[in-house]
Amino acid sequence: MRVYVSSTFNDLKAHRAACIRVLRQLGHEVISMEDYVAESSIPVDKVVADVKSSDVYVVLVAWRYGYVPDITRVTVEVAGAVKGATSITEYEYLAAVEGNIKRLAFLLHERAPWPPHLMDSFGGTRDPRGDLSKVLAFREKLQSGQMVAFFEEPAELEARLSAAVASVGLRSQMLRNSVKLQGSMEGIAASIPITDSGRMPLEQLIGANPSPEVAYINIGKTWWSTRLYILAVVADLLTDVRRIVIKQGDDFVGMVSTQHVRTMLRSVHPEINRFEMEQVLPALPRSPLDALSEILRRWRDVLTEQEGQIVKEQQVQITVTEAALVRWLGDGMLTGAVRVVDADQPTVLDLLRVLDYPNEYVPIVAEPAAPNVARTAEHTSLRVINKGMLNAQLAKSHIDDMLTSLGLRFRF
Repeated sequence: MRVYVSSTFNDLKAHRAACIRVLRQLGHEVISMEDYVAESSIPVDKVVADVKSSDVYVVLVAWRYGYVPDITRVTVEVAGAVKGATSITEYEYLAAVEGNIKRLAFLLHERAPWPPHLMDSFGGTRDPRGDLSKVLAFREKLQSGQMVAFFEEPAELEARLSAAVASVGLRSQMLRNSVKLQGSMEGIAASIPITDSGRMPLEQLIGANPSPEVAYINIGKTWWSTRLYILAVVADLLTDVRRIVIKQGDDFVGMVSTQHVRTMLRSVHPEINRFEMEQVLPALPRSPLDALSEILRRWRDVLTEQEGQIVKEQQVQITVTEAALVRWLGDGMLTGAVRVVDADQPTVLDLLRVLDYPNEYVPIVAEPAAPNVARTAEHTSLRVINKGMLNAQLAKSHIDDMLTSLGLRFRF
């Protein structure tokens, strides 16, 4: 990972050196003040760009607020920063917030012994660094903006940073193995023939690039059993989708394999049983869209309906409800999910629960937000993790780390 190390300089030299050393030993690319000429000559626009290009931002704070660049030297706008009043260190932090960069904050413990000349208040009221008010406000901002850890000695900081960065890496690997979900299937749910606009969701499912591994439906809107079956058949025969996640509004109901839907609905509808016996095996056209048309034509033949009609289907369909799904699908529908506080920010404990989940695909559901906390549009309430891919990546990372620690592989 690309890690940006931020702090004031002269007061935290030993601590910075410990952080940079352990990060490089772990194989991460480190960006730090040492890459610039001098604190007073650091271009703010360069600092902001470097922070936003990082994967992780690490900030160390003791009792200095840091160098405040002259207003004439700041050419970049960063939310929350005040030109001529915001220090380089806080500019870096605000850039990480603005860029949605993962942030790790480490604060010198209040009980830690510290030389007075390395504190902003040292020197009296005429000292150009002023009093502690700015650094205290910055420390408070850090503690309210994300989880923080406290340190005293460089060795202690080194150990805590190593563990924290490893945790971030594990969470990132889990999120990278989130599968693409295909939704907006309501157009085939019920009430209209699966022609023209009614078949559009199936065409989108077939043509999606990259191809999704999981589709989801919302039974908060009327779904017919026959349409659930058609979705499973088309997904199975013409796409890479092998799981269907079922929601009711924002609530997770369950996850089931497309093959299980097809198998279990045969006993619910004689028409489905006949279709599976007579219409699935004959070869389909090579073109996916032509194959879709052929599947839908064969389905109409089984129902003895003309194109654009659904009278017979309306007579045999059953409305999909949670109770009906449990009755039809039995234990083949997984109703438990890994429930987390934030599906976009899983913890290491969440990762362990994912690895213990009894299925290759693992639904992760965010708990409802507190009554006074609105969930923003960019945050998701549902993810599905491909556990097989996650296991493979974790194993590879472990081997890479082991080879690096033995000096048999170098990462830059």
